[in-house]
Amino acid sequence: MFACNMRIVCLVEVVHLNSELQGISGPKRKAVRSTVSIVQKNREAMLMLCTARNKSGNLYKIARNIQRVFGKMVANGMTTLRLKEPMIDLRISNAARSELERLLKAIKLASQGESLLGHGVLSTCEPVKGKVVKKAQTKMEVRSKADYPLTLGFPSSLQQLTCLSSLDVDSNQITTLPPSLCSRNSRLCSTLKSLTLSNNKISYLPADMDHLLELVSLRVNGNRLRMLPQGIGHLRHLKYLLARENSILFLPFSVKKLSLLEIDVAQNEFASIERAATVDRLLSVPTLQDLAGSVLLSERIRLDETNSTKQCQNMMLLARNCAVCAKAVFRSYLRILVEFDLRRISETVIYCDRGWGCNAPFDVFVCSKTCFNLFRL
Repeated sequence: MFACNMRIVCLVEVVHLNSELQGISGPKRKAVRSTVSIVQKNREAMLMLCTARNKSGNLYKIARNIQRVFGKMVANGMTTLRLKEPMIDLRISNAARSELERLLKAIKLASQGESLLGHGVLSTCEPVKGKVVKKAQTKMEVRSKADYPLTLGFPSSLQQLTCLSSLDVDSNQITTLPPSLCSRNSRLCSTLKSLTLSNNKISYLPADMDHLLELVSLRVNGNRLRMLPQGIGHLRHLKYLLARENSILFLPFSVKKLSLLEIDVAQNEFASIERAATVDRLLSVPTLQDLAGSVLLSERIRLDETNSTKQCQNMMLLARNCAVCAKAVFRSYLRILVEFDLRRISETVIYCDRGWGCNAPFDVFVCSKTCFNLFRL
């Protein structure tokens, strides 16, 4: 047996090129939830496309039949396969990047007449199950134990919700979030707009939460947080940041980049600026960690399980940026606490602790004494 049932769950739009070339309004189809796989029939590799309406799927020859592959958007889970017979474009979107790259490599081998046996990419010709290609879920609300979709492997099943825009797990007993929730390859990074984690027992948020680029609302009230992720200021679409009733000591300096409609950080344990001292951890000679990390970031080299250790990946997630020159800092830095008026970044501010008005302590890192002297809030 050589089949491994590797099927990509994605959105596929079928475009009939004959009709477009003749200027005829041909059969139009919107992108629908589908599975794309490679099967072997009569010793020949075939592309198999299954949908909810056609679970048995359509088969398309690969060898000498792929006219062109448009692969510039593979990093975003998108590609287009142009076939000669029939004359159609298969426009694939919302696919997992790693799976899509693997599929395209297999198609390239098959197009060159090479056998795919032993490559672990061939699937069976069995019809797809209805639950795999059913209409994508866009909202999930978990209010009690009974609401957990345990039979689907929750929370890992979140990766299968390719159109999920709102996730609400308010008032549960959650203590940690799975790293896959906002990893760089997570499909949620391009779809999730509202995340509600309030009234749980969460002590920290994932360091790479800034990968949730479409996030508009983040609600983490009533948890056990002591800090927010350093990169939270990179969430350019964020408008609502609600983090009241936690144990937050200070806000990361990147928050200054946000343009919010509302921020609520009342009833936290913010550190006193008067008692804060500058932490000097500048090293006369940079560590190998600082040098390697700076190169990786400047060259935009992405780390994953195929080219680095978990320790190295975690090191990169903890990188901070100098508040003056934006250089990445790891082990060598100066750290200071400064007051910042939250009204400069939000239309509505809910924060009246310690009689400071709307000023909150910001955690600031600089890479050198030169940048320290140049620092202005």
